[in-house]
Amino acid sequence: MGRSITSKKHWLASALAFGLCSFSILRTFEHFALADEEREAKIFTAAVYYSVRFTNWLNKSRGETSLNICVQSTPLELKAIENHFHGKRIANRDPQVIRFSSSEDQRCAVLYIQDIKEFKPLESRSLSELTQSGVLTIGRSLDFLKLGGLIALTEDDNRLLISVNEKILKSSPIRLSSELLSIAKLR
Repeated sequence: MGRSITSKKHWLASALAFGLCSFSILRTFEHFALADEEREAKIFTAAVYYSVRFTNWLNKSRGETSLNICVQSTPLELKAIENHFHGKRIANRDPQVIRFSSSEDQRCAVLYIQDIKEFKPLESRSLSELTQSGVLTIGRSLDFLKLGGLIALTEDDNRLLISVNEKILKSSPIRLSSELLSIAKLR
């Protein structure tokens, strides 16, 4: 009888140790996954920042003091964008990062869409119409360009790629600097 209690205690101790070890390993993998998500958010945030910084809006009204950057993304990426733009000025304007909501016109100068499948346009305006009206549209897939977006940020072999919709660029009141165009692929 004493032997079975000892073996039960040993089994329980082993199971507890295994469980704690497994939990520790899972937490480590979770940490690495979160670190990868944070790294990705920072990389794409920097690309959004430089895309905005190297843009000139021909239809900008004089006296505008804020630059509304509307974002439809994960909370992690939204926070990264808020932090990156905080305290900076772009074209003599103060960036205001706003979570994008399709239910109201937020007078976006920039619209960043992380997942085009989640995009719900402003009322009946399409992505192409937004771009043509002077909204700098930035997305995370090449399909984004096919739908009328201006800039697509993608990743290939751990490299960030910037693609620009040449047709939309030529017909919109937005001009991208030669610095940005020199590293982008025109499509």
